[in-house]
Amino acid sequence: KQGQGSTIRGKLTGTEGGVGEASVCVFSRVVTEPKREFLGLAVTAEDGSYQFAIPAGASRDVSVAYRSGSREVSSHSTLQTIVHPEFKVTKKIVYNKHLAKFTGQLPGPDNNEVVVVAQVRRGKGWLAFHRYRTRQSGEVTLVYKFSKTFVPTRYRMRLQVRNQSGYPYVQGNSDNLTLVVMPKGAHRH
Repeated sequence: KQGQGSTIRGKLTGTEGGVGEASVCVFSRVVTEPKREFLGLAVTAEDGSYQFAIPAGASRDVSVAYRSGSREVSSHSTLQTIVHPEFKVTKKIVYNKHLAKFTGQLPGPDNNEVVVVAQVRRGKGWLAFHRYRTRQSGEVTLVYKFSKTFVPTRYRMRLQVRNQSGYPYVQGNSDNLTLVVMPKGAHRH
């Protein structure tokens, strides 16, 4: 999940079993970026096992490499991060025929021009009511005019980011928020 790190584990073995006290290089590359980054060294235990803490971040390709003389042995895996966007409403109560303003934020990198979907709870499922492309720095600012709410209604809403190329996170949802919409004449009494 977004904001959580992970741990890679492995074992370095040779023809005679585990290779102990060896340094294994750990690299990371965000799946949408060309450049890989050196994260650090993991030192193997006597049986050749090692582990290395990966900090929180976007989905990444993680590789480990061990060099002995002119030979290199490497292993690769992909760490997928589920996005958890921020989603807020500026007023908790709005009136029918008026606008509700929502704001949100997606984590980076590569978080501009990402398609997000605002959804409202309908029965046991969710119904999309607004699609939006994030602005610079992953910002979401959208407005929605309620036009068919004639009795006081409590809406549960969320923001969903679906899987899409160019954005290094796996599909995820914001926390749910609650918005109350009142009939237009309700505030005049």
